[in-house]
Amino acid sequence: YLITALVTLLCLIFLIFHFELNKVNYLLIVLFLLLTITNSGFLAIALSETLSEAILAKKVCYFGACFLPVVLLFLVCEICNYKVSMWVRRVIYSICFFVYAMVLSIGITDWYYKDISLKEVDGVSVLVYDYGSFHALFYIILFGSLVFEGIILLYTLWKKHAVSRKNLYALLLLSLSNVLAFVLVRHIHTGIEIMPLAYALDSIILLYLFRRGIMYSIDDNIAGSLAEQENSGYIMFDNQWNYL
Repeated sequence: YLITALVTLLCLIFLIFHFELNKVNYLLIVLFLLLTITNSGFLAIALSETLSEAILAKKVCYFGACFLPVVLLFLVCEICNYKVSMWVRRVIYSICFFVYAMVLSIGITDWYYKDISLKEVDGVSVLVYDYGSFHALFYIILFGSLVFEGIILLYTLWKKHAVSRKNLYALLLLSLSNVLAFVLVRHIHTGIEIMPLAYALDSIILLYLFRRGIMYSIDDNIAGSLAEQENSGYIMFDNQWNYL
């Protein structure tokens, strides 16, 4: 848990301080921040000594988990050059806020979790619970976002050739790995969470994609020069001397 929390934190720091912020999509910064918060929450649960501490840490986890799927969906839409209207975003974010409001009721009502207890497994604290009636809403957010991501990525692979196919395949791999990790968590009851590892891998993959996108972004690299020398032409190569 400590390693995965550090990985997401270091990726966030690298993103903010290594790249020019005006070239970084705000959704990517939000996504990395949510990944860091979520993995920090998992670490806090593992280190919890009382039930109240573990419940508070779980609420921190869900602050990221409730919004991660939709932020990633909107980021995929932007990468694939699809516009999402503001009212659609507001409706989806409103649903996420409602689900998180249910999360905040953990320990107070049985709406989201019930029969909550804390136990120790292999030296770390594990929160044990049954799902309440409103927990199904989280599945709607999660799987709804994943389904739309898959449809958008597959359609873009089929129809659009202006978007890097390597980036699209990497995003598909990221989505599939998240689904696999989530399914394993629900069917293999070891007491050890797999999602922090999946989120750490997400951070690394997204950072790689962004760095690759910056290197292959001709507009960002020559826009300043074109502004000053409108009569000049440019030929661009990558580090392996491949023509861009």
